[in-house]
Amino acid sequence: MRYELAIPLPEDESDGLNLLILSLGIVVLVAALVTIGVYLVDDEIARWTKTQLVLPVGLAAAGAYQALSLWGVRSQAFRALGTTIVVQRTAQVATQVVLGFSGRLSGGLVVGDTVGRSCASAVLGILLLRRIRGVIWRTVSLREMRRLAARYKRFPQFTLAASLANTASTQLPFILLAALYGRTVTGYFAVAEAMGSFVHNVVATPVAQAYMREAVEAWRRGPLELQSLYIKTMRKLAIIGLVPAVALLVGVRYVAPVALGSAWLEAGQYAQVLSFGFYAVFLAQPLSRTLIVMELQPLQLAWDVTTLVVTTLALTVADQIGFGGYGAVTAYSIALFAVSGTYVLVPLLAIRRRQVRPGDAEPLH
Repeated sequence: MRYELAIPLPEDESDGLNLLILSLGIVVLVAALVTIGVYLVDDEIARWTKTQLVLPVGLAAAGAYQALSLWGVRSQAFRALGTTIVVQRTAQVATQVVLGFSGRLSGGLVVGDTVGRSCASAVLGILLLRRIRGVIWRTVSLREMRRLAARYKRFPQFTLAASLANTASTQLPFILLAALYGRTVTGYFAVAEAMGSFVHNVVATPVAQAYMREAVEAWRRGPLELQSLYIKTMRKLAIIGLVPAVALLVGVRYVAPVALGSAWLEAGQYAQVLSFGFYAVFLAQPLSRTLIVMELQPLQLAWDVTTLVVTTLALTVADQIGFGGYGAVTAYSIALFAVSGTYVLVPLLAIRRRQVRPGDAEPLH
């Protein structure tokens, strides 16, 4: 339902805690419903994931981690958040390697992802919840959760759809490339995309978490404070992002064949051309948290839908005019750069339009 995105926003600590418990309760409910659904279509699920429990456990772990990480942002527990990123990647890779050597690679990829998310959620829960366990029962109530669910109703109304569009925009390129150009091109793209995603998870995610906490405080002080923070963070990201962008542009072409074999030389070339799109995403995604802070969920939805439409058109038009796989990925990167690069300016324009304090006016529609 995406109520977890509102956890850092309230000034009252008890409101944030009630939103955390509300979000975790929704995660448990959704996981229970998915579990029932899994057992109703157990043959299909088993064929996809090799085990019935992977899907509901994975969804529960991902949902719990999202809620807990945003509580970590609120409580400024950035060291704990950094620890869980390492835990998640280590557990994920270790599980996938072990299952790969045992001959279960297809199921191992999904199981490894689920194990990584589960370990990260468990560690983060232990690190964060032990600090508040003494006040949960005195602070949390169904009445308060109902009040806050009504107060932040725009999050499930708009942000859930935005999340679905965002997920589609990240997964659809793999489906389209496989349908239009075959598994080889899709494999090259997958390796290149994984390289860019690794950099994003290691660098951009912590920056986004720290920025969101600062943005909440700045917004309470007024639009001018938030505008100053936004511009300062944008400049910082523009400089920091050059390091991974240059690494992808220059170095990965030579690293991929060494790490994966000479057959993967083209994956390095794909990473080179994707570096432009990744750079724009590196800038835009942390700064897009501004729209959450200002409760401008319709703008977030517009961005995610626009990204989905433009990148899909880029791949399909590239195929229609006869581009090969490399040309199609180039078109995709240009589209990603154009959409994300343009959208860096949208939160800034939204801040400048808001001439009053957030408590004095309704969010923009």
